[in-house]
This record gives sequence, structure tokens and C-alpha cells, in this order.
Amino acid sequence: MKIRYKQTEKGLKEVAKVYTAGEHNIDRTKVDEKAVSVIRRLTDGGFETFLVGGAVRDLMLGLIPKDFDVVTEASPRQVHQIFRNSRIIGRRFKIVHVVYKDKIIEVSTFRSLKDHEDGNDNRFGTIEEDAKRRDFSINSFYYNPLNEELLDFNDAYKDFKQKKIRSLIPLGRTFIEDPVRMIRALKAYVITGFSLSFFMKSAIKRYSSELGRVSTSRLTEELNKILCTGHSGEIIRELYRYKLLVYILPCISLHAKEVRLYDTLREYDAHVLEEKAKGEKKSVLDLYVPLFSSFIVLPDKDLTYQEKKADVVRQIKILLSPNTPSNASLEHSAITFLSDNDIKPVKRKKNRNKKKADAGGGALNATSGGVGERTKSDCEKGGASEADAALSPPGAEIGKMSGFNGSAGCGLEKTGSQTGNIRKKKKKPYYYRKRGSYAGKEKNEEVS
Repeated sequence: MKIRYKQTEKGLKEVAKVYTAGEHNIDRTKVDEKAVSVIRRLTDGGFETFLVGGAVRDLMLGLIPKDFDVVTEASPRQVHQIFRNSRIIGRRFKIVHVVYKDKIIEVSTFRSLKDHEDGNDNRFGTIEEDAKRRDFSINSFYYNPLNEELLDFNDAYKDFKQKKIRSLIPLGRTFIEDPVRMIRALKAYVITGFSLSFFMKSAIKRYSSELGRVSTSRLTEELNKILCTGHSGEIIRELYRYKLLVYILPCISLHAKEVRLYDTLREYDAHVLEEKAKGEKKSVLDLYVPLFSSFIVLPDKDLTYQEKKADVVRQIKILLSPNTPSNASLEHSAITFLSDNDIKPVKRKKNRNKKKADAGGGALNATSGGVGERTKSDCEKGGASEADAALSPPGAEIGKMSGFNGSAGCGLEKTGSQTGNIRKKKKKPYYYRKRGSYAGKEKNEEVS
């Protein structure tokens, strides 16, 4: 173990313990290469950069993290300048999303502790200040995959060995500042198997109503994360036990005691863990089906497939309220549910043997001077056919006026007046005309 020091006015001060690869036992190969690439480029740019949060905790447990969060001393603008495939998001605290084809790496800047106490989250600070602002001790490790060193600023390694979850912020303040921390505490409790103190359990029950003021977008994000853990059934059971589920899924909480809900989630979780073992990622479109599949009422058989799908989407929205999944997720979930119940769209057979309406075309050509009845040989001879001879005087006059020259069919093919092949020459727009050119000609003509 090494010690990290910081120079102060009173001299050197110990700020963190540094554990080497042989001590923390993190498997470097489980770290996503895109996250390593982001850390390497920021480090090469002169900025201290680490992996942080639940990803490091999962690596220490031997698990494969779902997401990799990166923290750096570079400002969001500096990060954005290094990565062209990035975008700056957030209002309360700006972060950067480095976007790849199949993954998004979230990069945040060290946050200031002093400004946080004043209620300002838009100021940046040092890594020591950022470590003090983490929610729980087991989520406050900083890991550098380049040199494989693990930094511990809060004596969190001791908590990790004792398998306990400790809040770094006083319990009377932490859940009021960010009520989502209550969800994260229970999620960490289920995933890691670590213990919660009596005081933390009491605080979660006491401040559970604070979850009612969290935005629907954040609740949806946390619900998606829960469904991707492979332990969603156990987490939802604990959320119900601590009276938090009523604020996340109020309709589902009415049925939270039913065994069929947890049976469905157990099968789903087993499938998620299988995919994780294979290195596959669960699609967001497939997340919600196990939550509502036990409670959806099948639509009436007399309805069309589109009407059935619309009815299922309506029921899903009610069951998942106040969460706001994307319309694509809702439609995909409805289609999956209908397919599981052997309800599929009826495929229409294409009629390839359509008859061509030739009779109407022949009659139309006869009225225009018998053009449709003439043959190629007649045109080559240049003579008039019987159809031309049978033309009425008005018809013949029309033929002469249109340039048929006594041969209606050949005249039509040559001039193209009936087929619309002759294009009228369009005048150029006024901004293409030379200034004064047309006006001058008109004046000259008038004078002459």
C-alpha cells in the first residue's frame, strides 16, 4: 500500500491510501476498452482521470459493470475539445457524454465541496473534495486502469472488507439533498450482499416521502438500471418493504405482494445474468415486459391488430406511470406481449395477377382520331388507315391543326403534341436577367 500526500501550509498531509494491483485484485480485462481509451486520451492531455462509482465497486466484487463512469480534473469544455464524438449535457452540473456506436461513456469533472455546501453545484474542485461528496463509502473508490492503482480517500477499503454500506454524508441531510440515494442504497444492499446499519434503515423509512419530488426522468433512469442488474425482483421487493415502490411504480405496488410478479421477474433476471456472462447487453426496448405482463388484460378478439396494440400500450402507460419510457419502448413492449400471447398481425397476400384495363385505353384513343388503332407498319408507309378515313370533319380539322398532316398516328409520334413531350421554354427568373436588357428592347421597338 502507498500513501498519497498533499502539500498544505502546515506541510505534507495524508489524503488517500493507494492500493496496487496485487492488493485490490481487480481484473483489468473486465474494464471496457472504450473507457480505457477515454482515460488514456485525457491523461495524455495532462489531466488526472479515473474510473469511479459503482463500476469500481463491481470490479472489486468480480462482476462485469454495466456502465463505466469517468471523472477528471478537465472541465467539460476541455473534454469536449479533446473528443469530437462528445456532447455537453446537464444544467445543475454539466457533464460530457462521449458517444460511441454501442456505448456512452459519461465524463464528469471533480466537484467542489465548499460550493456544494452553499447550494451551488456548478463549481469544480479537487479530487479530495469530489471524494467527500460521494454518497456511500463503497462507491468512493478511484481506479486508474493505466497503472492499475486504486485510490481510497474515505477509508472505504475497510468498509469493503467488513461488507457494510456507510453514508459519507450525515443521514439527516443526504436523503433530503438527493432522495434517489435511498434507491441506490437498497440496490447496493441487494447486489453486494453488504449490510445496512440500523440508522440508515430508519432514515430510509423516515425520508421515503422525499422521493415524491424527484423528476420522472430520473425515476425512469433508475428503473432502467434496476431492470438491468439481474436482481430486479429482489430490489423491487426491498423497495416495497421500505415504502419506496409506491413513489416509483404506484400501480405495480398495489400487486407487490403477489407471487406471480416475482416469479416472472425471477425468470427475467436469470436471462439477464446469462446475457451478462456472455458479454451481451440488454436492450432498453425489452426491459418492461416482465413488470406488466402479469397484469395486462388481453384486448377483445374482434379488434384489429393495431387497435389491440394501442390498447396494450395504453395499459402499459398506466402501469408504469409516472415513469416516461420512450414511445419505441412502449410499442416494442406491446408487440412482444401480443406475440407471447399468440397475437400477431395478419399478413396481406399481394395480388400479382392484376388485369390491365386495356378496353378503356382503346376507346380513349379512338376518340382522339383513331391513334390507338394504328400500327407501326401504317406509320412507316405514311398512308392513312381506315380509322383516319372514318374521322368526322371536326376530327379531321383537329388533326390538321395539331400537325398530323393527314396521318394522325405518324403525326402524333413525330410532333408529340398529344403525349406532352414538347416542353415550353421557361423564362429565366428576374434575378438571372441582365439589368436593363429587356426594358431596353421594349423601348427600341416602341420608338421604331
